[in-house]
Amino acid sequence: MTGEVDVAEECDRIWAAAREGEVRFLYALARELETSEEMRASPLGMIGALSSLVSEVEQAIVTIPGAEAVEVIFHLANLERYNSLSHAPGRVDRRRLLASRLVLNQPRQAVLEVMARHEEDRDMEPLLFLLVQELVVQGYDQESPLLGRLHERMVALRHPLGWLPLRLTEVEPLRADGRRTRAVHQYKVYASKAHAPWGPWQFRDAVPFLEGPEACQIRTWETTTGDELARISSVVQNWRAESRGKVEARSFALSRKVAPEELEQNLLLRLHTCRALDLPKGPDGFSVDPLAPEQAFAILWNAAANGGELNEGCFGAYGRLRAWQSMGALAGCQDYASIDEVLERSRETSWFFFAAHSRWFYGIGEEFGLLALRPGGRALALLAATDTD
Repeated sequence: MTGEVDVAEECDRIWAAAREGEVRFLYALARELETSEEMRASPLGMIGALSSLVSEVEQAIVTIPGAEAVEVIFHLANLERYNSLSHAPGRVDRRRLLASRLVLNQPRQAVLEVMARHEEDRDMEPLLFLLVQELVVQGYDQESPLLGRLHERMVALRHPLGWLPLRLTEVEPLRADGRRTRAVHQYKVYASKAHAPWGPWQFRDAVPFLEGPEACQIRTWETTTGDELARISSVVQNWRAESRGKVEARSFALSRKVAPEELEQNLLLRLHTCRALDLPKGPDGFSVDPLAPEQAFAILWNAAANGGELNEGCFGAYGRLRAWQSMGALAGCQDYASIDEVLERSRETSWFFFAAHSRWFYGIGEEFGLLALRPGGRALALLAATDTD
């Protein structure tokens, strides 16, 4: 409580305690760091290190396998906090972080055991609901009456996560990567990196450019509504609010039916009001790649779960929810559509990734461009996002 504090040395001690399995000691330490008024006036509080140390302690606890560590995290999730900054606007949601950490690091049986112990505890409901979907994102597909009952309660309470099914669909190639390359909060996925294009801008083969009268036959009208804009950009809504990101979401009606192979430059570059397609280098600075629905979903989920350059993402459960919200809106679904309707329509939509060497894209950090030619070929939607540090 007095004198100088070496934060790096304290972190070494925390992980030494984790290696010894000292769950109770780490729990007491976390409580003291979080809830003590005296700690705020201590050297740790004065240098602003409390929040990072609490996160370090919680991560250390999560790495100790077993139901005792899971139980401790359940209790930490409901602490009344004085010293942590995680509840401030723009900060990571603590329960979402803890739920993702538990499922990534703990044996599933230990997580399910503690969930069953607290099934009727209403104070634990927010964490329980998150854990249901975090388990699903990790591919847990065994029959579980516990998860079924919790899902029914989510539906009855109209909880947002209750809209999602208890099984991954064939469009969801979700798999989490425990490696944290930038921060302990990072929530990585293999699928989006391995199977779908992802920024920053890279030039590929240019999309064909039609000549002659065929190139001018299709007219476009923007049809974007405020509600549609919000739903299309759901996956990147915090890029702009919490980082330095820019987002563009649009929808257009087409004067005639267009086949996927007819998506050529003269049409796409005439999508008026699209700043992402403002190309100072002309048509040669634009390329389009077709995507399978699962590749499009992987891009959307990665954008929501991981976040942009400076902000944290919303992890697996809400990453999955926002990815489906954006995918449904891009495919032309209404906001009241069921997940089955969204899934069916997303299969019928033609998906494309576009890269544009335009003034709008930063071309530095996280960014992507998605095009969706909706079923019937008479409407097109676009989502573009770019961020920088």
